Amino acid sequence: MPYSQASAATTSNPTSFPPLPLVAANVYISEGRRPGVLDEIVRAIAGTGAVVTPTATPWRVGEGGGSRPHVRPSIAPSVALLHAFPDAAYNRTGFTLVGMVGDSQASNSSSTRSRSSSACGLTAAIVAAAQAGLAHVDLAALRGHGGGDHPTLGIVDHIAVHPLGGAGSSLGDAVCVARAVAAALGAPGPASVPAFLYGAAAVDPAHSSLAALRRALGYFRPPLAPGGAGGGGGGDESGFPAPDFGPAPGCSSTAAVAARGRVAVGATPWVLNWNVPLGGCDEAAASAIARTISSRGGGALPGVEALALRHEEEEAGSGGSAFAWEVATNLRDPGASPPAAVEALIAAVAARLGGGKVVVGAGYSTGRDPEVLAEAARQALVVGG
Repeated sequence: MPYSQASAATTSNPTSFPPLPLVAANVYISEGRRPGVLDEIVRAIAGTGAVVTPTATPWRVGEGGGSRPHVRPSIAPSVALLHAFPDAAYNRTGFTLVGMVGDSQASNSSSTRSRSSSACGLTAAIVAAAQAGLAHVDLAALRGHGGGDHPTLGIVDHIAVHPLGGAGSSLGDAVCVARAVAAALGAPGPASVPAFLYGAAAVDPAHSSLAALRRALGYFRPPLAPGGAGGGGGGDESGFPAPDFGPAPGCSSTAAVAARGRVAVGATPWVLNWNVPLGGCDEAAASAIARTISSRGGGALPGVEALALRHEEEEAGSGGSAFAWEVATNLRDPGASPPAAVEALIAAVAARLGGGKVVVGAGYSTGRDPEVLAEAARQALVVGG
């Protein structure tokens, strides 16, 4: 679903403040159709003291009325909710939180303590978002007619933590946050979820990437929707790995997975989500294109993960749209594999496999550039806007 211009960030007149040590987290929750539920998630984030910016609630843009999410005042905020991308067709929303992981003005003697405190603030906001999703989303409904066309491991599908750079922020900071989040979500309790770590946060070296973990958990098994093995239950789960945190395999795990699904939590350098619509093809052709352009499938570009999904226009009932499918990519190294190069590769493969009948549309991102996020965080956390 293309990002609405109404919710785009405004970053004019950037400040000259020194770079902040920032870490970003993208939290993907399997709800994109009920604004009231999305508001509850935002309220939970605000309840931790995080700043909620106006662009973080795009489902309210253009409405003449309706309540706004409550934003709890914070005297010295260290975390901001900067962006949300609700996708009704996929019944999925990505929430982007950015937090400081230390005080750039702190002395050497206090920097470790300050960094730990700030990281705890980001961890608390991420966990609050996830727990609100767990409280307000029904996984059983996702498996039925309430589901979307995007595969998911559970109510909270995926939490990705990335360093944004600045004054000393590192992948190690992202690892600390990711592991703390996974431990909190898997802690014993009525809403405990089997949590699996990947990337730099992984305990199991086999889970070096999100795609590797998803394959191990049956995420890509058909049907690629919440009813499949990747949707928090169902299908043959033999051979699945044990979670790093949360209910161990057995009766308690079976009940937890049936009620809430699983969650993947990882730490990696920045990953760009870039989707390219396809027209004039069916699912088999779109899947073949996605497999061929992926790095694992022998594609010419490094760090490209790709999956064929239904494009929003067909689900929206527009009928006349030429774009019924799209290639959804995760670009793990956007510098080496920029969107323009990925689109060119998709066009070349589509022309070869589709006999000239496949139409390749303009690609779009479901998130923000890290530079834009860093500036927005400075505005929210330092300038106060």
